[in-house]
Amino acid sequence: MITEYVFEVTTLRPVRSHERSVFNDLAQALAALDDLPSDWSVIYVAALGKGIDYGNFYLFLNGSGAAHIMLHEHREHFAADPLRRSKGGNVEFLDEDGSAFNVDAELTTSVARGKSALKHWLPAQAQWPELIWQ
Repeated sequence: MITEYVFEVTTLRPVRSHERSVFNDLAQALAALDDLPSDWSVIYVAALGKGIDYGNFYLFLNGSGAAHIMLHEHREHFAADPLRRSKGGNVEFLDEDGSAFNVDAELTTSVARGKSALKHWLPAQAQWPELIWQ
């Protein structure tokens, strides 16, 4: 049983800032989604129980409307969006410390769909079926 949701939001541009929030119920966590940034940030959410980590959702957002999703559930899962027509290449994101990294364009989605995947994940830590999980 989930006892708390931990949100860590790192905004990277124009200046780096970090905010940590803990919510004790699902309704509070879902309401927090409305206040999330839409670019150059890293959103980390942990679903925790008494001594149990049910999973961690990472949403990396860049300045061109792209999102990269990574789930930690005893192994890493990455999301690909079948609606995003990739022509190959790499897309740049920033990590929490501000360092740049690139992912294959096939492993990106839009910011809106990334946030929808997080909203779907929160209640039961389920992968959003509109994305392809690797």
